[in-house]
Amino acid sequence: MNIRELLSECIRNGIRLAESNGDLRVYFDGAAPDRELLALLREHKQEILRHLRQPDLRQPNPDQSDPGQSDPDQSDPSQSDPNRSSIKEGERIPVLSADARTAFPASTAQRRMWLLDKLDGAGAAYNMVGIYRLRGAFRTEFMQAALDAVVARHEALRTVFAEMDGDVRQCILPAARVPFEHVDLSKITTDQKERALLDLLARENDWHFDLTAAPLLRATCAYLGDDAWALVLNVHHIASDGWSIGILERDISAFYTAFSSGDAVTPPATPIQYVDYVAWSGGHAQGASGQSQLAYWKSNLEGLPALHGLPLDKPRPPVQVYTGATIRRTMPMSWLHTAQTFCQARGATLFMHLHAALATVLGIYANEKDIVVGFPVSGRQREELETVVGLFVNTLVLRVFLKDDMSFSDVLSASRTAVIDALKHRDVPFDTLIDVLRTERSPAHNPLTQIFLTLQTHEQSGLRMPGLDVELQDNPDAPIKFDLQMDAFPSRDGLVIDWRFNRSLFDDTSMARMADSLVRLLEASVREPDRPISHIDLLASDERALLLETWNQTDAPYPADRCIHQLFERQVQRDPDAVALVFQDQSLSYAELNAQANRIAHALIEHGVRPDDRVAICLDRSLAMVVGLLAILKAGGAYVPLDPSYPADRLAQILADADPKMLLCDRAGRSALGEAALRARIVLDLDQSQPPWRDHSERNPDPIGLTSRHLAYVIYTSGSTGAPKGVMNEHHAVVNRLTWMPEAYRLGPGDVVIQKTPFGFDVSVWEFFWTLLHGATLAIAPPDAHKDPGALIELIVRHRVTIAHFVPSMLTVFLHARGIERCVTLRRLICSGEALAGATLRRALQLLPQASLHNLYGPTEAAIEVTAWTCPRDFAGETVPIGRPIANTRIYLLDAHDRPVPLGAIGELHIGGVGVARGYLNRPQLTEERFIPNPFVADPHARLYRTGDHARYLADGDIEFLGRNDHQVKLRGFRIELGEIEARIAGHPAVHSAVVLVVGDGDRKRLVAYVVPLDGHAGDLAADLRADLMRALPDYMVPAAFVRLDALPLTANGKLDRKALPAPDDDAFARRGYAPPQEGIETSLADAWRELLGEERVGRHDHFFELGGDSLLAVRLISRIDSIFGVRLPLAEFFARSTLSELAESIAQRQAVSTASPAAIMPAARGEALPLSFSQQRLWFLAQLDHAAGAAYHMPAALRLEGELDVAALRATLDRIVARHENLRTRFVEVAEGPVQQFAPADVGFALTQTD
Repeated sequence: MNIRELLSECIRNGIRLAESNGDLRVYFDGAAPDRELLALLREHKQEILRHLRQPDLRQPNPDQSDPGQSDPDQSDPSQSDPNRSSIKEGERIPVLSADARTAFPASTAQRRMWLLDKLDGAGAAYNMVGIYRLRGAFRTEFMQAALDAVVARHEALRTVFAEMDGDVRQCILPAARVPFEHVDLSKITTDQKERALLDLLARENDWHFDLTAAPLLRATCAYLGDDAWALVLNVHHIASDGWSIGILERDISAFYTAFSSGDAVTPPATPIQYVDYVAWSGGHAQGASGQSQLAYWKSNLEGLPALHGLPLDKPRPPVQVYTGATIRRTMPMSWLHTAQTFCQARGATLFMHLHAALATVLGIYANEKDIVVGFPVSGRQREELETVVGLFVNTLVLRVFLKDDMSFSDVLSASRTAVIDALKHRDVPFDTLIDVLRTERSPAHNPLTQIFLTLQTHEQSGLRMPGLDVELQDNPDAPIKFDLQMDAFPSRDGLVIDWRFNRSLFDDTSMARMADSLVRLLEASVREPDRPISHIDLLASDERALLLETWNQTDAPYPADRCIHQLFERQVQRDPDAVALVFQDQSLSYAELNAQANRIAHALIEHGVRPDDRVAICLDRSLAMVVGLLAILKAGGAYVPLDPSYPADRLAQILADADPKMLLCDRAGRSALGEAALRARIVLDLDQSQPPWRDHSERNPDPIGLTSRHLAYVIYTSGSTGAPKGVMNEHHAVVNRLTWMPEAYRLGPGDVVIQKTPFGFDVSVWEFFWTLLHGATLAIAPPDAHKDPGALIELIVRHRVTIAHFVPSMLTVFLHARGIERCVTLRRLICSGEALAGATLRRALQLLPQASLHNLYGPTEAAIEVTAWTCPRDFAGETVPIGRPIANTRIYLLDAHDRPVPLGAIGELHIGGVGVARGYLNRPQLTEERFIPNPFVADPHARLYRTGDHARYLADGDIEFLGRNDHQVKLRGFRIELGEIEARIAGHPAVHSAVVLVVGDGDRKRLVAYVVPLDGHAGDLAADLRADLMRALPDYMVPAAFVRLDALPLTANGKLDRKALPAPDDDAFARRGYAPPQEGIETSLADAWRELLGEERVGRHDHFFELGGDSLLAVRLISRIDSIFGVRLPLAEFFARSTLSELAESIAQRQAVSTASPAAIMPAARGEALPLSFSQQRLWFLAQLDHAAGAAYHMPAALRLEGELDVAALRATLDRIVARHENLRTRFVEVAEGPVQQFAPADVGFALTQTD
């Protein structure tokens, strides 16, 4: 037997070896090693000692009985090498005097426990509860005596804590009787007994110890009948740790044995107690070695993520909840032996192996490279501490960085280095580390690490008492102190792995899947240790089939050979006289729209437009805009939308890249493009009163060679190189999308869809053509109305709009607008463009109960939207799913190597199916990067679009969107490539370098630019840059703040350290000379600005947009002005008068007008049919939808009266009230013009019912 085999044999037998003063010490629990093994140890003694002196191979000391606080492996490096710890072996631990030990400062670990106990619900998480099943003649009086003797022996169990002089102190009290409760469960059924025991265990798990009262140990025994018992022991962690539990079990067993044999027992005192250790060890961390260790941790944990990136199944509570649950898996004994051999060959330990596996699985599920895991080590680096009960355990942090090409052997090597380095610096208390690193403390989660790993090296010995068979039972629902904790320990069957998790964050099913993934990785780790991690398949066959096939079974028929305009022409034939478009006071029927589009289409064909030719269109929102789009499609061209509100530079970039065959425009388009751009193009002006094509044919054109595989449009999105990029979408892809939508969302004649999305964004495509392909009416919003909720409400009411699309951030503003209750005709709301918040969803369904809400997702590169989810009315979550793939669409969540990630893991969302775009215009290299072959289908031409979005599958198959994986962001629904803004800023002659970030959360998100100017630049650089960007970029791409830096911060490896960029202060925002707001309107308005903009100081000359305001915040401010001042400001006026003083003046003027001559309320003639108010209309409408819904609007009340009731007087009173208030005798009837109010006469009386 060689040395490694001998050490493995010791591990399997629970034997620990350590060097002490040049000699070999053997530690064991239970029976002594057999003679043969002892002989081998003597024979190989010198070789073992040499082995133990190798620092790279030493391992920490087992805190063996508590899975929550056990140490990772079997030998303590500080015992075998005194230089490994700042606590020297030669020093003696002095015993404190009686006076000093009455009120000594608590240790850092005790102080943290004490503070946690002050938090509601936190104290119970640190109970250490054990349940033992006993069979035999159990004597409760002997157990009581044994427990009392243990408390007398160990001061930590009778130590209480109090705050004195601003510090927490531990006070040792005299020995006390242990609370020992007796419960008789012998008279109930077996099932009832088990339920009662679970209740008993739950009570102890949740027990709140009073840390000011001793002892901190309690017990309960339940008699189950037939000599069967259950014993529950509960000790608070502030007085104990995992190693201490083993000491307590041995002492209780010894005392019980002694008492049961009739021996006189005087509990022997231990040489030292925990308080002596605290006093002795306190000074060591202040020495040179302690400071060196602290320096290591500062360096190693620099830039540590505040939280792990594992996706949560439930929102994290604002205050940590400790509800625990356990999922158990067992690796067979054959695997354990193989893993031990594998580790020994690489100079590693089983703990390192488990850590490497856990880190890998965490990296896969969180899609992260920086993995942080905590583990416990014992502070018992001295022999005399091995029998002392107390809180010696310390937490160390393991941080490893994963790389894409790493094999498991590589990860194990990284883990080995991390563990060894951590153990070399083990003496810094965890709480000291938190303080020194200035870690942000949150009541919602643990600092530094929320994931924990423990390994016991042998099974817990438990209690051993004469005449009793004792079995230690699991406590699977014990409170958990972390988000996730992996506990491993050997058993007769192999290595047991308990996957403990916090049920307030994770579901059982998702944790079971993660535990199964760990098992598969562990199996592969010994089978193929040198295979790249990325090539190890963690998916079971059924899981793979579910992800790749079952949830992608979306095949559905659609007219794949038809073009968009051909389907429109079919609808024209069905109902030519139906109203197709309305815009302000104008309208067009389907036949009129078709005829106008046909005439222009023929003109385009005459000018040489052929299939796939690009035709630019730059028009303001109008009927002509829709006519022009249809005309381009009918001519066989692909329309390229140019928004006249864009800066001339951006329009010029798009024109240069798209190089359109022709250009359609109006007066607004001509002004935006400029004469130079127009001179270089063939232009058709669509607002001519006598256009040259007025006599062209009204017949549907039939362009030669046009198929559904030709382009329908090229829409430009933000580009990372500083220039926008054009996405090419074909007819068949859009037709599939437009065919699916009416199947999912009923649409037809009688429906009115509002068209408010700028036509440069692809959502407009379905607003236009879904409506026109199915006989509904398209209500076109006036220019800029899409930013004004008041204007939208008027439009919806005027045209009785039934379907509307909103970007979620705009929906939030819309729902807070005055008059929202008037929108009673809305029956369907569709959201897309950015993440939808649960609060917005609930508010929408509350304020518009007649409407359904649908959350869609999709990039421009895949024909508008590709997933959909209908929001249930009882949805209580915060993160709203994006649903499942639509018809003929496939969704894949893949890792960096294009392999499917496990169910529940975070992956990059890839889109397959018929909706995938052709690619980027003039960008073959980018097209090849983002549009890749689809390896999951048989079609060799099938492609996937790599979105750059992170997502994960939920257990039911719905998809949860988790944000971007690059520097492209969504802000107020606009997709922004930060690199484009950075490139524009860097091109300024005064700028050396720049970086742009999104800061803030929710609707407070803003763009912030960090700028390093060239040497010698003077002046207001922020104002210069703002002006430059306003000329080149849309307003939503102009940063709200500019932070001037001497240099961009870099990490140790030379990369930009984004976390080190400072938050913008007041000086970062462009502002004017400060003058305080004047009393009255200005001061109230300034308060509203401060709240919305997050500014500490607002002056009367400050400009709303220069302080970081944007159009969405402007809308919110207008709503706020309405509620504060009773004044409704038009959005155009707000944009024109954006300084605080100007805005206050506008408010004052409008208040003066509204109060100068208030209109008197005149009585209406009761002989006429009177219409309903808006609120009455809404309730009447709901009653027509569902008569049962009326009950939800009853306002019942009940009064209990005592004494003599004068019924006649009560009836007369109620009759008089009905006569006084006309509303109480109003009924609602429907006539030809709609519902009206009718009134009963005043003497109708009150219907009073009496029941005996």
